[in-house]
Amino acid sequence: MFLEEFKRRYENKQMPKSVHYTHPQNALKSDSLPSHHYTEYQFYNQELMTAGVKDGEKPPGAIGVLADKEFSKNLSVCYPMCNFLKKIADTGKAMLPSPNAATDSTLGAAVLHVQDIEEAGQKTVTAYAPHKDKTTGISQFVMFYQLSGVSFTFIAVGVNMKTAAHADPAASTGTEWEKSVDRKSQGWQRYEEWKAHSNKDRDMLRKVETFEKDFLKQAAPGKKDKVRVEVYELREGQSLCFAADCLLHGSIITAQVGRTRRALLVFHELIGQGAQTSLI
Repeated sequence: MFLEEFKRRYENKQMPKSVHYTHPQNALKSDSLPSHHYTEYQFYNQELMTAGVKDGEKPPGAIGVLADKEFSKNLSVCYPMCNFLKKIADTGKAMLPSPNAATDSTLGAAVLHVQDIEEAGQKTVTAYAPHKDKTTGISQFVMFYQLSGVSFTFIAVGVNMKTAAHADPAASTGTEWEKSVDRKSQGWQRYEEWKAHSNKDRDMLRKVETFEKDFLKQAAPGKKDKVRVEVYELREGQSLCFAADCLLHGSIITAQVGRTRRALLVFHELIGQGAQTSLI
């Protein structure tokens, strides 16, 4: 419903072009899954942007964003949050590890990624390369909120592997990938079901395996480094909160059903900046 309303409301405004997700430091290998294509829309809480601005002062003309190269966007290319997005943000604050420490600006901005229509139509399995978000003045916690489609997100969490193996004897068996993931989680089980259902596409599964190996290599670059990988399935209406700037994470976007396009909202802290700092 939100996507349809958004398109109707802004259909006369120039829409940004679809972008090819790449990460210079963590680019996907040639034998891995193809990079995800999406169109990006940046939102902000308009009331919070003007709160506290004194008479005679100019309100911020740009906001800080989650990005690899650019760290701010001019408000002229952003959209004010509607009540639907504000309600999601308010709900997300309660998911934070320290919800009492949340401020008005916490999750006061969001970026929407809508899958490229051609990619969705081709039923291609794609991926976000493993990475950590680069931020300037933005707090570390973000919230993923899936608007449509299905995807799997992988997060590397550093733990003592001996403790993990003691809690789950299966953690000491299997491949390096299987030893590292939380095999008791529902996300992992759903991920394994998806791979089993896709067993006829051997080439795609081989690329998935390459993605898994590359994720582990980046999460634990040293031979003695050990890491725990959490797997989360995101479907419409589901959300996930984590520290995106210090935890390695990546996603596999499955082939969508029918005409569905995967759409993900990433909520982050609202940081107002002067218009002159914008890189747009």
